Amino acid sequence: MPTQKAVITQARKAAKVVSDAPVPTLRHGYIKVKTVAVSLNPTDWKQIDMVGAPGCLVGCDYAGIVVEIGAGDTSNLEVGDNIAGFAHGCKSGHNNSQPNKY
Repeated sequence: MPTQKAVITQARKAAKVVSDAPVPTLRHGYIKVKTVAVSLNPTDWKQIDMVGAPGCLVGCDYAGIVVEIGAGDTSNLEVGDNIAGFAHGCKSGHNNSQPNKY
C-alpha cells in the first residue's frame, strides 16, 4: 500500500509527523490530489487539543495536482489540473485504521 507523510493525532493534545500514513483509496464521487503545499492554521491545533481521536489526519488547507478522478465525480476537473481546497481535518471516523473513509 502506498504511504505518505502526514500529521496524525496520537491522543487528545498530542500529534506527530509520520512518514508511513496510508494513502487513502479513492471513494465514489471524489478526486485524489497529490499534495504539493499545505497550510497550518489555528483550527489545526484546536482540533488536536479538542477532538484528538487517535489516528486522525490533521490539517485542512491544501494545494496540489489532481492524480485520479473517481467514478461519479461531477466536477469539470481533469487529471493534471492544479487545485487548492479544504478538507475536514481530525474528522471523527477518518483515521489511519480506516483508509477508505478519508
